[in-house]
Amino acid sequence: MAQYLALGAHGENLAADYLRTAGLDIIARNWRCRFGELDVIAREKQAELHLMQHSV
Repeated sequence: MAQYLALGAHGENLAADYLRTAGLDIIARNWRCRFGELDVIAREKQAELHLMQHSV
């Protein structure tokens, strides 16, 4: 199980690094609410991108 958690965390970091390199600002990571979780929330100027990544 720890192996899958590590893989998921690595995938989230890669996704966040990619978005940051593309010029977006990461405004939240692992944001949770009663409906679930968003792994990365990023902003480009006035638009927001909500991302949920899946590592395979």
